[in-house]
Amino acid sequence: MLIVIEGDNGTGKDSVGALFVRDGYYVPTYEKTAVKLSQEARKLPRPERTPAFLKYSAFCGQCTLEHDKSLIVRYWISTLSAAYADNVFDLAETLKKARELYSKFPVPDYVFFLRCDFDERIRRINARQIDSDDDRTIERARKYDHISGELSKIIQNWYIIDTTESTPELEYMRMRQIINSKPEDTNG
Repeated sequence: MLIVIEGDNGTGKDSVGALFVRDGYYVPTYEKTAVKLSQEARKLPRPERTPAFLKYSAFCGQCTLEHDKSLIVRYWISTLSAAYADNVFDLAETLKKARELYSKFPVPDYVFFLRCDFDERIRRINARQIDSDDDRTIERARKYDHISGELSKIIQNWYIIDTTESTPELEYMRMRQIINSKPEDTNG
């Protein structure tokens, strides 16, 4: 089983993802190589980040093939969403790339897209990363939300989770309920 947690910065992806480790999920996102790839990608100028983050996604996807229960925090979906929101790709190019990657990379059984009120998201970002270069504009947030809606039409088993007034533990329990209520083979 492959689970993916997606969402814009400050929505709680890492906080919820860490809870799956307790359940025995393998999370390549936290592997030394994946962390290094992600850190290196963040240092690049915005247009150059996209191929670097796709390299991270390819590494994480490949790692999941060796495990029965895996979870990826920030897969290629986030990479394309950010590229669109940051004006690296236009809508048509983003959707074309999404279709290509959906057929190329391991397909998730569940995609949990975390969404959060804009003001709360910005509060969370500011609380954890004072020197972050994350774009904190409402315009970018709207573009990110727009592309996520478009991607949800391509990707199967997409679930939106609002984390605005919740805790990582409650969101984790919500995700576990969804997983436990569906048959294991959801893409077949």
